[in-house]
Amino acid sequence: MKRYITSLALVVLGFCSLALQAIDIDSMKDIKQYITDTDTLIVFDIDNTLLTPPTDLGSDQWFSYLVQEKVNRGMSRAEAVAQVLPLYYHVHSIVDLISTEASLHEHITLLKQHCDYSLCLTARSLPMVEKTVEQLNNNKLIFHDSEHQERELGLAHPSLYKDGVLFCGMNDKGEVLLRFLELIDYHPKAIIFVDDKEKYLASVEAAARKMNIKFVGLRYTRCDNRVIAYNHEATQQELQEFLAQYPHQAKA
Repeated sequence: MKRYITSLALVVLGFCSLALQAIDIDSMKDIKQYITDTDTLIVFDIDNTLLTPPTDLGSDQWFSYLVQEKVNRGMSRAEAVAQVLPLYYHVHSIVDLISTEASLHEHITLLKQHCDYSLCLTARSLPMVEKTVEQLNNNKLIFHDSEHQERELGLAHPSLYKDGVLFCGMNDKGEVLLRFLELIDYHPKAIIFVDDKEKYLASVEAAARKMNIKFVGLRYTRCDNRVIAYNHEATQQELQEFLAQYPHQAKA
């Protein structure tokens, strides 16, 4: 079991053999030193980067564990995700997320003063749009502006920009960001992307390379210890207590 948990943690953290040389940061205040020009776009992942549940229930590591468990039993990854998502949505409809840092709002506000534009780039899918915006607002993390309105991105899978957040769904994060920048005709001198997973940093780096934009990839490590210490048995017990209070009717 310990070996399986460790392997899962590596998957959740996104460790893989990549050419990307990501820089680890433990706090958002560390980003400022990498802003060398105001014509910079700062992009933030959400889960385990800006927001996290107070416990592991509803967390990225919990979701990944449930998916991997089904994959290990022979299910395709797409099928496993489809089966786990309704429960994930249900938990997130109730659980209030918290900022990953006590002073996160202040750090983000300061960073915005030193760059042209900032937004969120998340793998969350369209059913999570309204709840995600609400969760960000509740934590005083405001990214929307009056200039850029809600719009669909017209990619292979459903994707959307709303209130400062790009929702990727099953699309590649780099392709989503690239498409959005093309739509709004924005070509910054530099992109700084903050994510807890290296695979997504590599994806956005590839998109920046296509646009000939300087790229800085920052891997946010604040939640690493929680991911590594994930206890599935304890989280399952918490889930049962949660469902007793907030029943979930799974679709047949």
